[in-house]
Amino acid sequence: MRIATSPPIGLSAIAIGSLTEITEIIAPASANAGDQVNVEVRVINISTETIAISCATGLYNGSPLNFSPDYLWANPGSIQSFTASFTMPTQGIRLHVGSFYWTGAEWIQDDYGYVDIALAAPPEEGAVQIESVNTYVVR
Repeated sequence: MRIATSPPIGLSAIAIGSLTEITEIIAPASANAGDQVNVEVRVINISTETIAISCATGLYNGSPLNFSPDYLWANPGSIQSFTASFTMPTQGIRLHVGSFYWTGAEWIQDDYGYVDIALAAPPEEGAVQIESVNTYVVR
């Protein structure tokens, strides 16, 4: 499934969706150019019915990022996990993610979140590298 979308602008960008909510975007705070970056997005069904939810497409530096699985059926209150990975470009990025639900006829973008991933400085020879995690959490 591929859904083309652009992130919302302004206050609507931080509003909780009507049927879904992105609870976490888990990604590294920084990565070296060329590193594989793994991302996990957790989406909760905040409706009172079982619905199909998706994190179909993200966006980083203008490039689409497709999450797996394409969609999942979610019971009310259940949290579903979607994963993706990409190669870190030669600059820091903002990773945009949207959650979607299926109406029976079309996918509707319902919630939105983002995390920034900085370009890491190359490690010095012999230095110990500690990975930090960049987590978007809704409270």
